[in-house]
Amino acid sequence: MEHKEYLEYRKKREESDSYYPDGTSHENELFSVNERLFVWDKSKNEANIIAHGIDFYTAAYVFNDEFRLEDDNQYKDGEQREQTIGEPTEPIDPGHPIVTTSSKPKAVIGEVEGILFVVFVQREGNLGSETRIISARAANKKEARAYLSTKYSEYLDIL
Repeated sequence: MEHKEYLEYRKKREESDSYYPDGTSHENELFSVNERLFVWDKSKNEANIIAHGIDFYTAAYVFNDEFRLEDDNQYKDGEQREQTIGEPTEPIDPGHPIVTTSSKPKAVIGEVEGILFVVFVQREGNLGSETRIISARAANKKEARAYLSTKYSEYLDIL
């Protein structure tokens, strides 16, 4: 789906329903990475792929990045939303539905390929603590610069 088609779809969606049009299935998908449970709305994941070129499976691997940055300064719909910036890192499960090595963010001016900005909520669910992914996109230059300056801070001190 092209961006123009997505915008038309989004407009129709907003006119017909506050979240998704009638008939949209709101199924939760569960996925675990290194014993951390991730949950997301299947339809929201599909919409995120169309809008940003990033699937939530790939976004879940950002939480393996030991250098990722996290912030929790946003409240929306009565819950605390957190953000993290990082790179999806190994291990990628063999059963992963998307090949993350070739799944790259769309090339958009002002965004940095390979470094992701992920919005999530930490909750207690039926299976214990879960990380609910809300959205994922390529990090912009400012976000990527903050991440890279943290990741390579020891090298910056030498220079």
